[in-house]
Amino acid sequence: MNVAERAQLLAKIEEGSTALRQAVAGVSEPQADFHPSAGSWSIRDCVEHLVVTEDVLFGMVTKGRTPADPAAAVLERDGLIIRGMVNRGRKFEAPERARPDGRFHSLSEALGRFERNRRRATEYTQSCPDNMRAFNVNHPVIGAIDCYQCLLMLALHPARHAQQIQEVRAHPGYPKS
Repeated sequence: MNVAERAQLLAKIEEGSTALRQAVAGVSEPQADFHPSAGSWSIRDCVEHLVVTEDVLFGMVTKGRTPADPAAAVLERDGLIIRGMVNRGRKFEAPERARPDGRFHSLSEALGRFERNRRRATEYTQSCPDNMRAFNVNHPVIGAIDCYQCLLMLALHPARHAQQIQEVRAHPGYPKS
């Protein structure tokens, strides 16, 4: 990965992490388990989804990738991914394996795992010697993308759900403590 791509990924990883940290700051365990409506996700559900999705995306990039022609990379898709990941105006149904199902007993446990995943993604991005444009993965929602684009999604996904967490916190029935 070239210097500019590495710098952009590291900045986006931090951007996504910061957005989530700010969104959950001061949230108590009862608040983390509040569901605004039947079938909606709680704050803990959002963090669980992020952990599971990040594990899947990281696995795709490190173990599930296939060689591709880096000259064929569709660089315009980078901008679409960057804009799309932080735009909650277009919602997506999470794949079954990425839906929350109570894997964590507390928000603090889920956040601990999220932070571990973020360190792993940062370390990988800092040390990866590969041209990530030279490998593709098959994303379950948007199809074939190069591994750099997959890492962009991993980096910014928390910013998208930080917005969802803010929506939960703004709900009139959200617990006071």
